[in-house]
Amino acid sequence: MPRISALPAAITASTSDELPIVQGAVTKRLSFATAQSAGLFQPGDNTITTVKLADDAVTSDKLRDDPSINANRAVTTNHLRDACVITDKIADVNVTTAKLADGSVTLDKLAANSLDISKFNTADRIYLESAGTARPGGRVITDGFVRSVVVYNGGSGYDSSNPPTVTFTGSCTQTATATCVVTAGQVTSIVVTSGGSGYTSDPTVTIVPPASPPGIPTATAKAYAYAIPNGLATSDPMASATGTQHGSIVMTSDLALKSFGYSAYGQLGLAAWNGVASLPQEVFLYTASTTAPLPVKWYCSGGSSWIIDETGSVWSAGYNGYGQLGLNSTANSFVFQKIPSGYFSNKPIIKLAFSGGGSTEAQSVFALAADGTVFAWGYNAYGQLGIGSVSQQNAPYLVPNTGTTYIISDVVAGPSGAGIVAMIASNVSNQVLVAGYNGHGALADGSISDRSTLNWWRTTSGPLQNVVQLQITGNYPSLAAVTSSGEVWTAGYNGDGELGKGNQVPTGAGYATRVITSGAKYVTGTVGLYGSRIALMTDGTIRVWGYNGYGQLGNGGTSVILTPTNTFTNAGRLVTKVVCSQMNYATNTLLCNNGEILCAGYDGYSQQGRQDGQTPASRPTWDKFRLTRTDIVDIRRQGYGQYSRLEVLTSDGKIYSVGYNGNGDLCRGDTTNRFGISNYLL
Repeated sequence: MPRISALPAAITASTSDELPIVQGAVTKRLSFATAQSAGLFQPGDNTITTVKLADDAVTSDKLRDDPSINANRAVTTNHLRDACVITDKIADVNVTTAKLADGSVTLDKLAANSLDISKFNTADRIYLESAGTARPGGRVITDGFVRSVVVYNGGSGYDSSNPPTVTFTGSCTQTATATCVVTAGQVTSIVVTSGGSGYTSDPTVTIVPPASPPGIPTATAKAYAYAIPNGLATSDPMASATGTQHGSIVMTSDLALKSFGYSAYGQLGLAAWNGVASLPQEVFLYTASTTAPLPVKWYCSGGSSWIIDETGSVWSAGYNGYGQLGLNSTANSFVFQKIPSGYFSNKPIIKLAFSGGGSTEAQSVFALAADGTVFAWGYNAYGQLGIGSVSQQNAPYLVPNTGTTYIISDVVAGPSGAGIVAMIASNVSNQVLVAGYNGHGALADGSISDRSTLNWWRTTSGPLQNVVQLQITGNYPSLAAVTSSGEVWTAGYNGDGELGKGNQVPTGAGYATRVITSGAKYVTGTVGLYGSRIALMTDGTIRVWGYNGYGQLGNGGTSVILTPTNTFTNAGRLVTKVVCSQMNYATNTLLCNNGEILCAGYDGYSQQGRQDGQTPASRPTWDKFRLTRTDIVDIRRQGYGQYSRLEVLTSDGKIYSVGYNGNGDLCRGDTTNRFGISNYLL
C-alpha cells in the first residue's frame, strides 16, 4: 500500500500546543478542534489530553490501551514506525517513552534515563551522535523500478483469449515485465508483474500484438510506464528551474514521500505545518479517500511544489499568487491538492516544466501529456504560455496545436520574470517551438517581439532540427539546444557571455548560433540573474562558459568566459553528472566515474564541505569534496542564492548534506549552520 497519508476534506491549517500527533519523524501539535475536524477522534471524545497520549513519543500500545481514544483514523502504525524513538529498543532496558521526553531525544536524556546507546544499531547511533535526535528511519531509493503503466488509448480489435504482450525499452539493469488485460476488444489495463531494477527514467512501453489471429488489432493501444528512478531528483534538473526555497522532498525505500526544511507557504505539503521542519515528515495528499496514489515524480520551485502520481494525475501545494498551483484560484495550499483531471482532458501527465526560483516569484507551469499534448497555466505577462494571450491562467489550458499538429516530446520553461517556453516537436524532425519574452532574441525568429503563440526556433538556414535537449538560463533568458550529433546552439541575452559565441552581444533580431560543433551530451546551467552554462561531453569532459564571478566554472579565475572551455583535469576520471546551483552565488558540482565529487564556486556556508567556510568565500578551481565514500548514486544542489547545499546519495540509501541550515535544510533536527562537515541525513 502507498505510504502516503490521506487527510479528510475537513482539515484546517491552525495549530496549537495541545495535542501531539506523530507523523513521520516529527511530532505535529494540533488543537483538539483541528484534530477532531480532521477525523482524528470521534466528536463525543471530548477528554483527549496530552496526558492521555502520554507524550510526543506516541506508541501503538498507548493508542490501543487508552480507553478515551476512539477510531483514530489518521495516526497509524505506518506513522508510528518512524516515530522519534523505536519502542522495542527502549523496552530492552525498561525505560519508558514518557521518561524520554519526546521528539527531541538527546544523548543527555538517554543517559539520564539509564538508556545505553549501545542498545541501538549502528545507524541509530550515528544519527543520535551527530544530530542529537533519534533516527528518522527509512533509506532513500537507490534502485529504480517500474511502478505502474497507464493505458491512455485502448485501441480496438484485441482478443482476451490471445492478448498482446508488453515490452519495456530503457536504461536498466533488469527489465520490467507486465501483462495486458483485454475487455471488449480494448486493452483496459496493464499489470506490472515485475518492476525490474536500475531504471534512471521512465521506459518506453510497447504493446505488441499477437503474431496471428485472434487478437490482431484494428487500432493499436498506447500506454505510458512510470518508473521511480534511483536517485534524489526526478524533476529533470537539466531542463527546468529545480531550486527550492530551503526545502527538500525525498522518497524512502518503503515508498514514503518525505519532506523537510522551509515551508512558510505550505510547499512541503505537511498540512498544518507552517514554518520549519528540521526532520523529515510524511507528505500528505489531500483526499477524502482512505488511500492515495503513490507519487512517482516531484518538483519544487521557490514557494510551490508539484507531484505526478502513478495514475498520471497532478497534485500541487504552496504559494499560489499567480495561479501556479492550477487549482483555479490564487489561494495558497498547505497540502497537496489534486488538479482536476478534466483540466487535462483526462490524459496522463508524464512531465512538468516551470519557471521560477524565489519564494513568491511569478511561476508559469507546463504539463506534458503522454500523447504529446501540452497544458499551461500560471503567470503569462509575456505570452510564455503559448495560448495566444497574455492573461494569467489559474487552471490548466490546452496549448493550441499540441498533441495534434505538433506531437511534443519535451518541454522546458524559465526563468521567472521574463519567461519563455521551448518544446521539441517529435513529429516534425525534432524541431523546437518557442513562445514568450523576446527582448534579446531568445526566440531566434529574426525579431525582438514577444510571442504569445508557438513559433519555430531558427538558425540562418531555417528551423533547427534533430534537437534532443533544451536548457534555459538567466533572468533575461537565453536558450541552448543540443542536437543528436552533439552540436550546441544558443540564442538570447548575452550580457554574461552565456551564449558562448565569443562576445557579449545578444542575438537581437537574429537567429541561433552554433557554439559547439560536436560531442555534447547535455547542457545545464544557472537559473538566476547571471547566466552561465556547463556542457557535459560524451568523452567525460566538460565545456564551461558565461558568468564566473565566484569561480564556479573552475578555471582558476572569476572573469567571464566567452567561449566553451574545458576546465576539468581528467587525472584518470571522467565526469558522469553535472549539477549547478540555482540563482546567484553559484556553486557547481561534478560527479566522476571513480566516485569523486568536485566543487567550484561560492563556499560561504561550506557548500563544498570545506573546514574554512565560515566566511563568504569562492573557490575558483575544481576541488575534491571531503566525503570519502566512493559508492555515490546521485548528487543534487538545493536551495537558492548563497543559501544552497549539496546532497549526496550513497548506495546504501543514506544521504549526506553540507551547506546552509538556517531553515532546517540539512535535516539534522536543528537550524544551526555547520561548516566543513558531511552530515548524516537519513
